[in-house]
Amino acid sequence: MRDAKKDLEVCEKATKGPWEYELDIQQLNIRQGYNPMKIIFHAVKVDRNRLLRFNHENGEADARFISLAREALPYWINRAQEAEKLLEEASNFVDMSGWDEEGEHDD
Repeated sequence: MRDAKKDLEVCEKATKGPWEYELDIQQLNIRQGYNPMKIIFHAVKVDRNRLLRFNHENGEADARFISLAREALPYWINRAQEAEKLLEEASNFVDMSGWDEEGEHDD
């Protein structure tokens, strides 16, 4: 079971967003045979000075997910907490006595 409060605390401690996906192509000065070597990274730009780089098979999907999650996770946690609060408030106004589990009223 997730703890929304703890998840939000982790989000709030992270570097402020938004984070961005970035394709990062590095040209190496070392030559392999006659061709210069290029390395392609899928990166998450955290701020002007930091990139998180991935060059594994699923790197692009991972980088896009991480950059999206920085803003999306706190947003959806807050929305869920607001919905839970509204549901709790609404349940205080509804008298469910006299109703069975199928929604039929005992007359």
